Amino acid sequence: AAAPLAKPWYSSTSTSTSSSSTRRRFPTRESVLDPGESSDDSSKNRLELLATVSSLRRRLARVRNDRDAERTVRKRKERSVMKLARELTAREGHMNEKEVAVRRLAASRYRLGALLSEAKYVLDTTGDSVRKADERSRRERGATSSSSYGRSGRGSSSHGTRDIDEGG
Repeated sequence: AAAPLAKPWYSSTSTSTSSSSTRRRFPTRESVLDPGESSDDSSKNRLELLATVSSLRRRLARVRNDRDAERTVRKRKERSVMKLARELTAREGHMNEKEVAVRRLAASRYRLGALLSEAKYVLDTTGDSVRKADERSRRERGATSSSSYGRSGRGSSSHGTRDIDEGG
């Protein structure tokens, strides 16, 4: 008596893969082993038994081909998934590096903003001090040059030019 070849969990539906146009066949127990083939082999003659064996070998070859095709498709999918996982890991690493760089830049921006505020404050206070000092020096120069005008009635031409050259 022949042993059953098919697994009981096989379904009889045919599906197609998205990556290829080959059809996958999942044979049922009935399609692999006809009831007449296993019921009474002793009543069959030699030619019928050879035909049955030949038929079973063809079906076995078909099932093996289907299994190999499924295995190939599964391996291809696994490689694809592994490739995607590596790419995702690499992207995650790049994203982490970029997040660290963004945090560094934000801290640097904050530090530079504080330095800028401090520099503006120093510049404003120094500028006010310099302006006040300039105003005082102009007043003093103006008072000095007015007094020199007052002595001679008119200032000397060289003395007036020197005031202009000094920034007055």
